[in-house]
Amino acid sequence: MEFELLVIISVFLLIIFLLWVKANVRFSDNCPKCGSSVNVKRVPRNFLTKYLLFMLNLRRLRCEKCWKFFYQVFPA
Repeated sequence: MEFELLVIISVFLLIIFLLWVKANVRFSDNCPKCGSSVNVKRVPRNFLTKYLLFMLNLRRLRCEKCWKFFYQVFPA
């Protein structure tokens, strides 16, 4: 019973994470909200976020036109 509940919770959290990735991670530097690519800037990060995002191969960006934060996969 406890194991089944743990599996259900894990699957639920995995689905939530995948929906978040779909909404916030981009391969291009165009803003997902307004489509602008001219006003997109990198966001300063603290020590922990800097190395965590580096390990995940992500950059945090912000559109200065609509102030939407999103993540970009590093170009290879």
